[in-house]
Amino acid sequence: MTPIHRQTILIHGLRVSCVIGLFREERSSPREVLVDLQAELEPNDAASSEKIDNTVDYIDMGRVTTGLLQIGRFHLLESAAEALGAWFLATPHVAEQRAQVRSISVDIRKEGAWAQAQNVGVRVERAGLTAPQLCGPAVALQTVFASARTTISRVHVPAGERWRPVDDVHWIGLFALGQGLLFNGQPQAGNTVLSTCGQPVTVENVSDHDMLLACGVAR
Repeated sequence: MTPIHRQTILIHGLRVSCVIGLFREERSSPREVLVDLQAELEPNDAASSEKIDNTVDYIDMGRVTTGLLQIGRFHLLESAAEALGAWFLATPHVAEQRAQVRSISVDIRKEGAWAQAQNVGVRVERAGLTAPQLCGPAVALQTVFASARTTISRVHVPAGERWRPVDDVHWIGLFALGQGLLFNGQPQAGNTVLSTCGQPVTVENVSDHDMLLACGVAR
């Protein structure tokens, strides 16, 4: 019998403050949700090499989850969970320095949404590649999730290049993975969320390596 070997990254009870929901009171201010992630990885040698790049750093995964939920301003938990799954199943960008995720389970729960229950939520389970490698000498945008109201894209910004979102009408959220980006000429710390609505923004990569942005457009 062929030995079965599975490696799964687990995050339970990640607390994220974000705008999510259908009703006016839910969209007027952030609320806290709880997130559980179970990500099964493609075979790798992380255990023997003891190199974090050969697996998925759960801290990075938690930070990206937080950033995506904050820039997405989702109307439904289902949309939020699908977007998270699609992002992590995409072929890793060089800036992410992580292993490929084979399948993922995403749970998102709201506390206090219904008086009759401690919490309510949704679980989404996905498997399979959602987007190919994103690279090259020019800026490139790749949509990984799109609903009637929200689009989540990966933006590849090579070293020395600039990028400006073309949508000047809707709410746009940007999440930078790593350091080395200027937003409107101002340096930004890594894992920073920037939001804009109808205001021009220019992103410039002043580092010596390719960078990755998460871009959320909420209608």
